[in-house]
Amino acid sequence: MAIISLSDHEEIRDWAAARAGFPAIVDVSTEGGTQPMLRIVFGQHAYQDQDRAERPQNAGGVELVEWSDWFEILDQKNLALSVSDDFEARDSSYELVSAGSSAGMDDLDVKFLAENTDLSPNQAKELIGRHGRDRDKLLEIAKTMKAES
Repeated sequence: MAIISLSDHEEIRDWAAARAGFPAIVDVSTEGGTQPMLRIVFGQHAYQDQDRAERPQNAGGVELVEWSDWFEILDQKNLALSVSDDFEARDSSYELVSAGSSAGMDDLDVKFLAENTDLSPNQAKELIGRHGRDRDKLLEIAKTMKAES
């Protein structure tokens, strides 16, 4: 099982929907509404009273929000959703990571490039940031680069 990073809005929404997850925000600041933390809530935490016109703020400070609001913050903070690539398992574990780093996936790719080319880990990370994660393409580009001294 590998870790993948999702940044496409539809992929994130589909991943959450497959696990009955809903977008939510938790305000982690000392002053209300100034430092939102993104969450996806599952099960009982996502319960919403359909008789109310407004979405209530749940106990514990979790506020269910529209996907458009959630994605706006995700994009502003340049984040991605790091999840298992085993979509059939319906594992609802996730982590929000920097879209530029993509947590586990880039670490594996950085290690792969550093072990299979003359590139340093820093060069490999930079190459992944510029050209994506297609290993064959990365290997071809890496052949044309000089190792850091």
